[in-house]
Amino acid sequence: VGYKLPAQWLGNKISMRLSFSAQNLFTITGYSGADPETASLGRSVTEAGIDYTGYPNPRTFLFGLNLSF
Repeated sequence: VGYKLPAQWLGNKISMRLSFSAQNLFTITGYSGADPETASLGRSVTEAGIDYTGYPNPRTFLFGLNLSF
């Protein structure tokens, strides 16, 4: 999500854009483990998706500020 501030707020020579992005806010699933997209430690096809206490995907928040003079 991004928003460019109106030019009259900052003067005509400066422009500013604010932005926000988020990933992995929540997961809707019936899986009882930590993460349904977990990678297996083994190399066998039958072990894919088995949770071997791997780390879950982190929530990521990104804030941005763009200035132009």
